[in-house]
Amino acid sequence: MQRIDNFRCTNSISFTDCCSHFQSCCYRWGDRIVCNQQHHSVSSQQKRRLRAVSSSKQTRNVFSRPSYSHGSGSGKPPSLPLNNGESPVDPENYPFLLVGGLSLDDWLKKLLKREPLTSLKPIDEGSLMSKDDEQTRKVKKIIIENSKVLNRDVVRKTVDPLYGKKFDPVLVKDVITTLNVWYEENGYKFSHVKKSGPFRNGVLSFRAIEPRFAGIRLVYLDDNREPCHKGRTKPDTIERAVGIQRGEVFRWSDRYWERITELGLFDYVRAELELRDDQSVLVVLRVRERPYSRFEPGVGYGSGEFFGELSFQDNNLFGRNQFVQFELQKRQFQHSVLSLEFEDPRVGQFFGYRFKIYRDLDEKNSNSRSGLTLKLFSRLFKHLFVDISSTLERTVPLRVDDFGQSPSFGSRRIHAYHIGMISSSITYDDRYPPKNAQIGQRLVIQLADAIPWNEDFCSFIKGQIQIVKYLKLFLGSTLVYGVTGKSASKTLPEFERHRLGGIGSLRGYSTGALGTAISSIQQTLEFRIPLFDRISGVLFYDCLDETSSFWKQPKRLGSSKGVGLRIAQMIRLDYAWKQDGSGGMMHVGMLDPFF
Repeated sequence: MQRIDNFRCTNSISFTDCCSHFQSCCYRWGDRIVCNQQHHSVSSQQKRRLRAVSSSKQTRNVFSRPSYSHGSGSGKPPSLPLNNGESPVDPENYPFLLVGGLSLDDWLKKLLKREPLTSLKPIDEGSLMSKDDEQTRKVKKIIIENSKVLNRDVVRKTVDPLYGKKFDPVLVKDVITTLNVWYEENGYKFSHVKKSGPFRNGVLSFRAIEPRFAGIRLVYLDDNREPCHKGRTKPDTIERAVGIQRGEVFRWSDRYWERITELGLFDYVRAELELRDDQSVLVVLRVRERPYSRFEPGVGYGSGEFFGELSFQDNNLFGRNQFVQFELQKRQFQHSVLSLEFEDPRVGQFFGYRFKIYRDLDEKNSNSRSGLTLKLFSRLFKHLFVDISSTLERTVPLRVDDFGQSPSFGSRRIHAYHIGMISSSITYDDRYPPKNAQIGQRLVIQLADAIPWNEDFCSFIKGQIQIVKYLKLFLGSTLVYGVTGKSASKTLPEFERHRLGGIGSLRGYSTGALGTAISSIQQTLEFRIPLFDRISGVLFYDCLDETSSFWKQPKRLGSSKGVGLRIAQMIRLDYAWKQDGSGGMMHVGMLDPFF
């Protein structure tokens, strides 16, 4: 027998009989919860005192002696019918009873007929109770069978009013109702308790019906919310995200909806619960999936040259909620970027990971950077995330001196820079909905420490803080304000400095048109309003300040304003004018999911 942890018998109803002291107490034994009267030992002196009291009140026992008991009554005692259709009498009311419950006359008749007395069988103690007396017996033990999730303390407090009292169907019904309400309030749909078997020998039995979880079945819907056969998401992906295992007692709560929504895979979800004949529950999810694959070419023209990007992205690889992206960018001023990124959030697990390989060729600044990054990320609380990443990077200088040699540091000529970088960040994100957010905020704090492998090359530290606030307005419009501060130590090398200007900075200028900086503060204000189905319009204003280390002494570099379009929550088209009105810049790119 295995008892529940933290076993205690508190707030119980206690009562005594002639020999012992009892208290009500509950424990779990397998799938059964047993509540009975716990025996407590008493001292020898107390036992002698209780026996003395018991001896003075002891009634005649007709079940253990072959002789009859002399009573004080007169006249012929009534006989005791033994037929099954009749009710036996109580021996306390009829003292002239012998072995087998016979009267004195019946016993004498047996002797005259020379029938052996040993053939008489003693009547069971329970059979001497009439049908009316069946309701007056006291409850001594309560058993709830087939229960896996009922809380022992809840059961004990619920059944305590039954102990030591006469069997009352009204009280029993109240107990069943209370336990069923507990099931409902705790999300155990279809689970309930019912009475099991008759009330016998002071034992009251209940049976718990607790259906098990059988799985999830997905019904894919088209744009008209009609069933279709086109869908990719796997049911086990949803089961891991929700955190329900097959075979467990079925339970449903509001946080399961939140986990499904946070996956970002569906724009419409409806759940139906199906109770099957084998007492298991099947969850039927009717879902309409978001576009999970996209191939996006983009092109632009500015400053006398063409630029653009070619991107392929899949947000639900193999239906496992995995992410893969291949991107090729041709930026202005002979700058190109090639990258391949893979992410597995490992839904339902403690952490996920991201892997990225990249190559950044910048002929204007005469360097070529290539490297790989491995990031581990985890959710600590509902909206709080942390991650730690490790990056190995190799930078090759493209510029040579007048003698055709690569740059040197001290007495040593450097042909390539090798850097190992460890970075960590903490993110608070309660935006809703996750895609195309309209309310909430996002806060990111990031810190990185780089250690070069080359001699005479100093290490450096860099950090970033980003705050984005969303405010829902009229007609489905949203006002978004964001500020990003970047800073680093003075030993930050030139190729690690961030470029000023471009689609992710000041949109009135091309990428890097304002040079590079160690520290800067960028502010953006956007007004977004839906225009047509899956198309939104944007009015924006950007400003950029260059600062010294850790955002001291800000200096305004410029500002820009403009208009844009957001197409299918994937593509962004922006046209911005410079502050001095000297011209504009067209930008085509991917939407930033974090802004």
